[in-house]
Amino acid sequence: MKPGNKKKICVIINPSFAIALLSQLWVYWQVHGWEVHCITSPGQEDHALASSLGIKTHPVHIERYPSPWKDMVSLMRIWWILLWNRFDLVHVSTPKASFLGVLAGRLSFHSRIIYQVHGRAYEHMTGWKRRFMNLCEWLTCHMATVVNPVSFGLESNLSMKD
Repeated sequence: MKPGNKKKICVIINPSFAIALLSQLWVYWQVHGWEVHCITSPGQEDHALASSLGIKTHPVHIERYPSPWKDMVSLMRIWWILLWNRFDLVHVSTPKASFLGVLAGRLSFHSRIIYQVHGRAYEHMTGWKRRFMNLCEWLTCHMATVVNPVSFGLESNLSMKD
């Protein structure tokens, strides 16, 4: 890759302490010539990431639990960032950030979206809440271009193959 022709990747993850989940990937991407951006809720971790590794952070408050109004505001902010910063790859991780990130990625016409699945946060839920969360997971899997579960057991439990 020629200097100045860096490809751009945007990682969408929440809460900001989940940045540690991808600690090795940040360095890997940069060593391999990617310009790395991160959209996450504001916190100490995103400032540390930016200052220690030179990663560009875009703070967007993402509520951890369902909140329709706040989620719509977060979606619009993520969409705005993705719309004005064309990325070669959008990488989403963690349940809420993944759903909002994939939706914003599709609305901003990004063609490469990777969903890295670390777990199912709604395993303990029952009834309509579990069905709703399962629907969100199904939509996230189907809107992403690549779904990457971190284990075979998780892959077999995902509803992405329906």
